[in-house]
Amino acid sequence: MIRPRNLGLLAAAIITFVLGLIVFTEGGEPVALVFPGERVDGPLVEEFGRDAIPERFPYDGTRTYQLAKHFPDLEAAYDDGVADFRMTRVLQASIASIFGTGNPVLLALAALSVVGVGIATWSLSDLALRHGRDPRVGLAALLALALPAAITTTEPLAFGLALAGLAMFDRDRLIVATCLFGAAGLGRETALAAAVAAALVLLARRQIVAAAAVAILSATPYVIWAAYVSSRIPATRDPTTQFLGFLHIPDAVGTFDITLAVLTVFLLVVGVITWRDVPALAITSGLFLAACLVYIGDQYRWHGFVRVSALGVALGLAGGLGEISARTAI
Repeated sequence: MIRPRNLGLLAAAIITFVLGLIVFTEGGEPVALVFPGERVDGPLVEEFGRDAIPERFPYDGTRTYQLAKHFPDLEAAYDDGVADFRMTRVLQASIASIFGTGNPVLLALAALSVVGVGIATWSLSDLALRHGRDPRVGLAALLALALPAAITTTEPLAFGLALAGLAMFDRDRLIVATCLFGAAGLGRETALAAAVAAALVLLARRQIVAAAAVAILSATPYVIWAAYVSSRIPATRDPTTQFLGFLHIPDAVGTFDITLAVLTVFLLVVGVITWRDVPALAITSGLFLAACLVYIGDQYRWHGFVRVSALGVALGLAGGLGEISARTAI
C-alpha cells in the first residue's frame, strides 16, 4: 500500500516537472508561470521585456505576482491593476513577497503552488485511506489543481490547506484544523467552505461551542484582512457575484466551456453522494455545488469554473474513483 505522504511527494514532483516544462517551452522565462499577456500587462512588459510577454490576454497569476511585488503597499498594487477582491487572497503573495521582486518572486509563487498540490494530494489520500478507499484516489487532487498550478493562481495552496484542515478535523484535532482553515481562507475565501462543513458536522454532533469556535476563528483572519483592504482600496465596479449567473452566460462562452462546466457540476454531485459516509467531505462538495448559483456568467469559461471549483472537483474525482475501485475489486 502506497503511503499518502509518498503520493503527496509524487504529486509535487509531477507538477514541478510540468512547471519546468512550461518555463522551458517559453524560452526559459519564469514569468511564463503567471500566464502574462501584453494586451493588459503594461507593467510586466516594462519589467521583463516585450519578448518575454506574449501577445494575449493575461490571467490571474499576473495579479498575484503584482500583489507580491508591492506587498504590503496595497495602493501600489492597485495602481498596477490588482482589484480589491484579489488583494483579499493574500496568503501566497505575502509569503512570496519576502523574495523581493522579479524571478525570485515568480519562482516562490510557483513553489508555493507545488507545496499546495503536494499537501492536497497527501491529505486527500490520507482521508481516503482512513475511510476504506484506495489512497491512490488522492491523486485526484493533482488532476483538479493542475490547471491553477500551471498558471500560478491561488487555488493550489488555499485548497491544499483546506484539505489538510479536513484531514486534521477527521482526527478530531480541532485546533490544528482551525489554524489550517484560517490560513486557507487567506488564500481564497471559498476555501472556508471546508471550515463551514466542519462546523456543521460539529453542530450535528451537538458540540455547539466547538462548532462556533471553528467557524468564527477560521473566518476571523479573512474578515480582518478583507476589512483592512476595503478601508484602503476602492471596491471594484465589476460584479463578482450574480445570483443564477448561469442564466446569463455570455456568447463568448462556447460549447467546450459549457461541456466542461456540466462535467464539473456532475463531479460536485458525485462528491456529495460518494462521500456521504464522511459528512465533512460531502458537505464541502455540496457547498461548492451551491456556489454555482452565485457565479457570474463569464465565470463559466473553461479556465474559470473548473479552477474555482477545484476543491469540490478533487473530492468528486476521488469519490468516483473510489467507487470504481471498490466495484472492480469485488
